[in-house]
Amino acid sequence: NLATVEHAGGDAGYRSDMARFPQQHTSVAVLCNSADAPPTSLVRQVADIILAKDIKVSEPDPLKAPPAAAETTITAADAAQFAGTYWDREDDGFMKITMKDGKLQADSGDEEILMLKPVGEKRFHIADVPWGDNEEIRFVTGTPEKPFHLEQSFRGGKPYIFESVAPFSPSDTELGEYVGEYVSKEIDPVYRINIQKGTLNLTRLKHQPETLQPTVRDVFFGKIGTVRFTRDSGRGISGFVLNADRMRNLRFQKKV
Repeated sequence: NLATVEHAGGDAGYRSDMARFPQQHTSVAVLCNSADAPPTSLVRQVADIILAKDIKVSEPDPLKAPPAAAETTITAADAAQFAGTYWDREDDGFMKITMKDGKLQADSGDEEILMLKPVGEKRFHIADVPWGDNEEIRFVTGTPEKPFHLEQSFRGGKPYIFESVAPFSPSDTELGEYVGEYVSKEIDPVYRINIQKGTLNLTRLKHQPETLQPTVRDVFFGKIGTVRFTRDSGRGISGFVLNADRMRNLRFQKKV
């Protein structure tokens, strides 16, 4: 239960973690040369020893399942009204709410699409995962001052606000405008965008090709983050700007 600043990292068989406890003027760093090493756990074990006299309450396990929330009943027609595309204006992230087998599911571009279970009026938790009742998605009716939106919160913390936006369904011709090779002055690898089976795909060094999903015009999202294509004075695609969890405005120019 101590104030903590922490960051982990890893690549190519290396793993690391560093935690700073500012009030105790203490830092713990672990560097490992094995991909199987658990540096975050090791940092905490070292801190438990060094800061034993300062630790009053053990830190809760964020993956420990809370008491399951009672699931309520909602008709497919009522659930369908929440389907759509939502934009987090602050972090430039997107979430797509869709229907599958009469139930809602949420896609934020991560590895898996999460099923939602209703737990109240316009309130949903994540189904079928141990931590699902920690996370809540609440749909909020729009007002003239604030459009219809959803609020995503974890353990009752400050919610992320996702505004409802009009979806973009590009034609094959429109998708073709984005195809090409893109380069950045800040990094060496070339980012290649092509079309596969009617969807836009991104290929980059050290990653498997990934699908980019359309959100609003000229904006797509995927595991990489949010890709905002830019246009020149003639309205042709000139490049794109990449925003993700830990980077903003990484600019790419389309190779001619």
